[in-house]
Amino acid sequence: MAYKENDVKEASKATAKGSVKVRIIAGEEMSMADYRDYIDMLNKKPFLTKRETVELFGIGLNRLVELMKQPDCPFIAPGGNKRHTKVHRASFEEYMRTHDIYGEV
Repeated sequence: MAYKENDVKEASKATAKGSVKVRIIAGEEMSMADYRDYIDMLNKKPFLTKRETVELFGIGLNRLVELMKQPDCPFIAPGGNKRHTKVHRASFEEYMRTHDIYGEV
């Protein structure tokens, strides 16, 4: 399934007990507890997909792709093909701390 930025939405789902918050990620609905577990799991993974990186760090997919196209990009994991490039989580966190990712292109 293709990922779109607007696929991530927060919604309310009515139940017999009242309203339960859910997260919708790429068309799949999950409870907030499941979403918390998902984010915790992403924090432990050393390499992330583009979609996981967008979810974990809250930046846009287009902005991430722009950053990855830079010739001196330090957080791309070596190997793999262009479409399935992985992001090294720790390197990306360091890059975000040291650079203004919203201002530079």
